[in-house]
Amino acid sequence: MTYLKLPKQLFTNPQYKDLSANAKLLYALLLDRQSLSKSNNMTDDEGEIVVYFKRSEAGKLLNLSVRSTQKVFEELKNVRLLREKPQGIGKT
Repeated sequence: MTYLKLPKQLFTNPQYKDLSANAKLLYALLLDRQSLSKSNNMTDDEGEIVVYFKRSEAGKLLNLSVRSTQKVFEELKNVRLLREKPQGIGKT
């Protein structure tokens, strides 16, 4: 059995008090992906770790609609826990 890490700071830091439970779970999933990317040395031109995670896949894992999935990604972006870079037309 494997587990996801969910940083306690998401619950104790006032900056994150308004994050939904789904946004916190998405963050845990992204951290899990980040550790995989890190172990595979997946970095961009600036040396930052790159995480590929399709919104459709995240929505499926969290059992969310397309609109709700977009909302939780926006929540993480609004509190600066996520940055996205376009990967091409219609891709993030």
